[in-house]
Amino acid sequence: PLYEFPVTPSALILGGGSAGMTAALNLADQGFKVHLAEKESALGGVARNAPATPEWAGARALIAQVQSNPKISICLNADLIRTSGQVGAFASILNVDGKEMPVEHGVVIVATGQSSATENARLARILRCALTADGCFQPAHSKLRPVDLSNEGQFMCGLAHGPCTLEETIA
Repeated sequence: PLYEFPVTPSALILGGGSAGMTAALNLADQGFKVHLAEKESALGGVARNAPATPEWAGARALIAQVQSNPKISICLNADLIRTSGQVGAFASILNVDGKEMPVEHGVVIVATGQSSATENARLARILRCALTADGCFQPAHSKLRPVDLSNEGQFMCGLAHGPCTLEETIA
């Protein structure tokens, strides 16, 4: 190779709802270290308070799977305050319970669920990416790169795209 670039083989996932936990488990199952940052004091997002129906039972079961996976480190009460770097070599700072925590990672996945347009705008400024007119994250290209954000190494899943069902969220 002409050039070799160091790559940090881990991911920072912003959001600990169904989409974020599914992404975390998929990456961990492939052998990658995952930093799962959830702004609330517990994982689960909407699934945590959903009715006890078969549709939501699997989503709630994800919580135990994520908590028991040694490749996934969970940060509750966490908020992204800044990030820098490039694909394969990002350095971010999380505010976790009022303390700054540095995280090095190769990719970012936005899985923020039903966040407000204000919260999405704040996060979009930090990540330097665009939002749609509805306040959801704008894909790099709606047909060719529908889960990529405009910057290489930044992706989205679940309700960060816009409204969708639970099945679409974790597909």
